[in-house]
Amino acid sequence: MISTFIKQGIPANSIQAAIVGGASVIENLTTGFSIGTKNIDAARKVLKQHNIPVIKEIVGGTKGKRIIIDNKHRKIVVDDLEILSF
Repeated sequence: MISTFIKQGIPANSIQAAIVGGASVIENLTTGFSIGTKNIDAARKVLKQHNIPVIKEIVGGTKGKRIIIDNKHRKIVVDDLEILSF
């Protein structure tokens, strides 16, 4: 995605990031391995490598996230997803 922005002529120093997600919805109970944590770490690493500042983080937890991006108003709406049992 970063390379796409740069190819479209967006200067790298004008890019900012928000990291959303990384919940531990499915976790290996025997090892404690969390793919959510690994994904958060990977996102932070790539953004740091490209000197892109992270202006907001909504990460972790045990519930998945729903993300709505409103480019016109420059807003991101994040909702926690509820798990319903029946």
